[in-house]
Amino acid sequence: MFCKNTEQLLDTLKTNIYRDSLAIISYNKDFVDSSIANLRENFYQIGFDHPALIVDGNKTSDDSASFVPTINTARSVLPKFNISLTAQANATDGSINLNIITVDSFLTADSFQTVDSIYAFIAICQDSIPGILKDFNYICRQLYYFPIALPYPDTLDTTIIFTHSFPVDKLHALSFIQALVSTSKTVYQSATVPFSIVQQ
Repeated sequence: MFCKNTEQLLDTLKTNIYRDSLAIISYNKDFVDSSIANLRENFYQIGFDHPALIVDGNKTSDDSASFVPTINTARSVLPKFNISLTAQANATDGSINLNIITVDSFLTADSFQTVDSIYAFIAICQDSIPGILKDFNYICRQLYYFPIALPYPDTLDTTIIFTHSFPVDKLHALSFIQALVSTSKTVYQSATVPFSIVQQ
């Protein structure tokens, strides 16, 4: 959940600089299903009393002088996975296809048993949700996740089918790969795409 000034700055960074190469997701407890908000709060152990900004799995100051360099550092790391997404939906149903390609041999088949539990997440996010003082963006509406064991050079291709009641033109799909038991909570890769609207 972001404070107003932080979200406005992230809007600017995404619109003017990073565009779709910056994946942003908000677990704002006023709009997110409580099971999703509680799942991620329990993971980060940050509470709901104050907004918190997480960059690459770590709580970060909402001072732009602090988190912009953090974003740039994370973007400079060579990816261990490549992710591609396609998403489409009509007024009530949709699908998201996720393709993951392992591009780094940092994990072998045996080491998946001893190192971080690595999960893939697929989120349906909504922009332009009306609030009292402003509209809210990047709000997670649905979240799917599953463990992956993809030693180099394995690949994964999966499709999520879902139902919804959200305005399709305000939706985008987001996926990220994250270590769930590491003290660093490393995010290895992410991707985000808008939904294609399918006429019924």
